[in-house]
Amino acid sequence: MTTDHQIDPRFRNEPYGYHLDINPLYSYREQLRTILATLQPHQDLLNRIDALLASLDEPMRVVVAGGFNAGKSTFLNALVNQRIMPVRAIRSTCTVNLLQGGTRRKLVIHRCNGQREQRSYQNDADAQQQIDALMKTEHQSIARIAVCCPNQSFLERFTLIDTPGLDINAQDSAASVAEVKNADALIWVLHNKGAEKLDYEQIVQFCTANPDSPVIVILNQVDALEDDELRDALAATQDKFNAHVAAVLPLSAKLASEGQTEKNQTKLDASYFYELRSYLQHNLFDQYRTLQEKIRFQRRSQPLITDLQRFLNDVAAQQQPAAPPLINSRYADLGDGTVFDVKNNLQWMRCALGQTWDDKTCTGEAKKFTWEGAKGAANSTHHAGHDDWRLPTQNELNGLVVHGQIPTIDQQAFPNTPNSWFWSSSQRDEGVFTTKNKPYYVEFNDGGINTTKTDDTNYARLVREITAPIKGHYRDLGDGRVLDTMTNLQWMRCALGQTWDGKTCVGEAAKFNWNDLNKVASKKRYAGHNDWRLPTIDELKTLVVVGQKPTIDQQAFSNTPSSWFWSGSPGASNSCSAWYVSFFNGDAYYGYRNSGSHVRLVRGGQ
Repeated sequence: MTTDHQIDPRFRNEPYGYHLDINPLYSYREQLRTILATLQPHQDLLNRIDALLASLDEPMRVVVAGGFNAGKSTFLNALVNQRIMPVRAIRSTCTVNLLQGGTRRKLVIHRCNGQREQRSYQNDADAQQQIDALMKTEHQSIARIAVCCPNQSFLERFTLIDTPGLDINAQDSAASVAEVKNADALIWVLHNKGAEKLDYEQIVQFCTANPDSPVIVILNQVDALEDDELRDALAATQDKFNAHVAAVLPLSAKLASEGQTEKNQTKLDASYFYELRSYLQHNLFDQYRTLQEKIRFQRRSQPLITDLQRFLNDVAAQQQPAAPPLINSRYADLGDGTVFDVKNNLQWMRCALGQTWDDKTCTGEAKKFTWEGAKGAANSTHHAGHDDWRLPTQNELNGLVVHGQIPTIDQQAFPNTPNSWFWSSSQRDEGVFTTKNKPYYVEFNDGGINTTKTDDTNYARLVREITAPIKGHYRDLGDGRVLDTMTNLQWMRCALGQTWDGKTCVGEAAKFNWNDLNKVASKKRYAGHNDWRLPTIDELKTLVVVGQKPTIDQQAFSNTPSSWFWSGSPGASNSCSAWYVSFFNGDAYYGYRNSGSHVRLVRGGQ
């Protein structure tokens, strides 16, 4: 489908790879908007697309979780160097508090009934006082409080979420678990005694569900430990989590907060705060684009795209024309004066040449031809949208014989068939002493087969091969092209170098270096069109079908080499490379443009 917003402009010049699932959502949305005009019950899919695309501009969610009174709020205050988050073990720490970016100091109170209200604050102390007052009298009606901090630039890209403790009561634990499930990244704060069972279970559960999301564990209150105790505690915690977490780092949030307030360098050095902040900056806050695309978008878009593909396949199946009605177990009526021979995959004219199909039966008088005349008539016949009709072979014509009736043919499929002889295209070899081989005919008065002279006159019924319909979302356009109904792109069924023979791709696919391809594509005229082009990497990846080799729909794209195919997308910040898809395993890579790879052209889209 051609739309101007099929590619998000923010991603046009970005490296391909992480955001491959985002751009197709714009096309899916346009398809759904058309379909849902009559299928309103599926409006939720369109809502999910809109919500996901809206999240392109949302900050990443970094959830800070852990046990009650583990030091989460104190750590956050130290991280932003503000005394803004409530740290006393009162009800104010038992709701979800957010640190966000913004243009001015304000509190955004999210009520349990969905309403929001905003209040300004003058400084850190004023923010804490307002939060404390709200919690003392209104905590039951408040779901969360967002604190906007205009002087923290990294909060424009990341929201820090302070959660209640997990080990005090069921309500607070449930609120914390809900935030953890929706985290893009997780910072887990432990007491200095190390990980308890609940800490371990929650972290492992999050890592299993979100394998690409970073998890950082902070061992807090280390000022209460001797050096050897600290070493043992860090080693034990690291061993317990093993590969589940990115790092286990020590911290004294108390000393860090005091050192910042008092400008006491000794306390700051003893707090391990600088080491922790440096790690978070390099491995979390500086990785915004990578985390946003690889973690959030891929995690959210994959199940949505799976549901979209299933839905659009179902719609396409419902919109397909009904299967032609069966005349009997052998023949299906194609509704245009022809029948489909289910047994032999052939399409037959219902009438002999000279007769006319009137939507019910064959009318008029069948015409007789010499053998050469019958072949000439076949070559010049255009019927039911096709001009590749021919005389049947002896075996094909003999396959129509039904013994025990006169004429000896299925009279439902072929009404008013003359009780006489019909030409085949086959000849009998009369030996080396003559060139006058005699053609076969079939007798529909008794079902016999015989030969006669080419200048005798007989009736003729024409036939053509018919390819089996392609399953799924591809539609055979009948001329070596398929239409992908999900993307509205037309693809060549064969790789360049191969030839479509009406049934399959024959010959050997050629290889090209990337720099020659635009010239090759621009000169290519095929199936009546000269606007063929290289597919983008996003378009080429839509052909991948995992779980088979080659990793492509082999009914739609027969004899595809299990190898590399170029896209038209240049490599990431590299003028010497371009993206390709491997149909050996379905992966996408970029390689040097002067290397040889196969090509399949496309038209439409963009």
